[in-house]
Amino acid sequence: MFSVLKRKDGEEIRSKSYRNQLKEIKFKILMHKIDRYVTIIIVAKMKISTEPKFTKPIKPTRLTNKL
Repeated sequence: MFSVLKRKDGEEIRSKSYRNQLKEIKFKILMHKIDRYVTIIIVAKMKISTEPKFTKPIKPTRLTNKL
């Protein structure tokens, strides 16, 4: 989890006091979770909306070798 946060937001914390450092880290974790949730929702909606909807079942066809 922390390696992901470090890659996305950098290793440094800008706050000076310990209390504000905790707030900053919690905010970064919250933003990461929201970003993941939104990404998953978007991907799920794209997958559902791109699937073809058939009204009739498709019959399998036989392939014949013509030489």
